[in-house]
Formats: sequence, C-alpha cells, structure tokens
Amino acid sequence: MKELHKFEEMFMVFASSLAEFGSQIEEAEFKNEVGLVSYQTSRKLKDLYQEVEEDLERLKEYQKQK
Repeated sequence: MKELHKFEEMFMVFASSLAEFGSQIEEAEFKNEVGLVSYQTSRKLKDLYQEVEEDLERLKEYQKQK
C-alpha cells in the first residue's frame, strides 16, 4: 500500500503540471492550424489524466480485495 501512496503522490505532481499546461494552451487561444493542434493536445492531456485516474481507482479496489 505504501507504493500505491507514493505512486498517487507522483501522479498528483504530474496531473498538476498537465492541468497547468492545458490551461495555458486554452488561454493562448491559438488560431488556424496551431489552434486545432493545441485544442487536440489539450483534449489528449485531459483524456490521459482521466485514464490514469481510472487506473488508480481500479488499483485501489484491487488492493482492498487483496
């Protein structure tokens, strides 16, 4: 369980950086092709965050059952 806690801490640092980067992309309001790519990048970052969060929840449930 100690390893899971450490992993969660590391994920929170990563997630915070992702959120900040995503916010900066949205605030920049790029236009044309750059705008499209920056929007896609922002969406991918949000999706990645959600996937890792779901994986963490599954791991917590597994740990409880173990």
